Amino acid sequence: MKKTVLAALINSKKADVLAAQKVLNEFAFITKTRLGIHDAVVDKKSECALLIIELAGKPAQQKKFASKLKKIRGVSAGTLSLQG
Repeated sequence: MKKTVLAALINSKKADVLAAQKVLNEFAFITKTRLGIHDAVVDKKSECALLIIELAGKPAQQKKFASKLKKIRGVSAGTLSLQG
C-alpha cells in the first residue's frame, strides 16, 4: 500500500491566504484527509498554520497540487510518499 502526504506551512503574515484556500478548494477532489494545526492561544492570533493532507489521485495531480501551493507567497509545501 502506498500513501502520499502533502505538508504545507502557511505563514499568515506573509501568505496570500485567499490564494492558498483557492488552491485547496481546486484540489479537494484528491484530498482524502486534511488536518490543520494552529499554534494560536486565546488572546493571540496564530502566525502560521501547518496543513497535513493525505492525497488520493494520480501522482501528476499530486505534484501539480504541491507546485501550485509552492508558488504562493508565504507558503512552503512538499509531498512525502510512504510504502507499506
